[in-house]
Amino acid sequence: MCLVSIAFKVHPDYPLLLVGNRDEFYERPTQRAHWWENHPNIFAGKDLKAGGTWMGINQEGQFAVLTNFRMGREQLPNARSRGELVSDYLLNSPDPVGYMEELKAKAANYNLFNLIVGNQDQMVYYSNAGDKPLKIMGQGVYGLSNSFLDVPWPKVKKARMGMTKSLQNSNFIPRDLFSILTDKTVAADEELPDTQIPYEWEKRLSAMFIELPNYGTRVTTLIAMDKSGKLSMEERSVYQKESDRDNKYSSQL
Repeated sequence: MCLVSIAFKVHPDYPLLLVGNRDEFYERPTQRAHWWENHPNIFAGKDLKAGGTWMGINQEGQFAVLTNFRMGREQLPNARSRGELVSDYLLNSPDPVGYMEELKAKAANYNLFNLIVGNQDQMVYYSNAGDKPLKIMGQGVYGLSNSFLDVPWPKVKKARMGMTKSLQNSNFIPRDLFSILTDKTVAADEELPDTQIPYEWEKRLSAMFIELPNYGTRVTTLIAMDKSGKLSMEERSVYQKESDRDNKYSSQL
């Protein structure tokens, strides 16, 4: 998952709205969002290479989303899978702050990540890139890509603006949010971040929606919580393989 926009306790009918694009190599094997056979409490997609996930919900009304952090130390060759951080939280149903505090003690075992976990009452952000404390996320609209929360990359700013504008619509419904992450426009050179990758990749990855020959946005996922605390999650498959494009999968808890 490489671009996420979140509104927490902003809309009167939906205290949580989260929409995100997952960018990945097309060849990486992936299972679309479903109730996991071995852990039927979890509804999420699954990375079939490492076994974890990038975003999901559970029947207790908890949610989690993960992005990789694109700049910093060298990749650890024997690092644990970052995708297990989402599934561990959803499987064990812990307190969000307590889970993140425990994670800090073992965070060095993972390559760099951003993680947001929460429930009806609380949402918490943590990254193991740099020595930063947990962030309790209060009311507001947030954006996250492959740097720290709300770092103003062009596509992060667009995602936050898109969320804010959508919520101002008097006829708003959560599915309206699928459209805010579809922009394929790349950022101007003077706006590009410097994440220590070649210019050509920095430019191509600056779009909200990425479409390259072997890499790009594979799914867009929406999580919504209504004012009763009920979560729903819907995934729109952009690229799995040719026969699977444009399928829609959803679950209402």
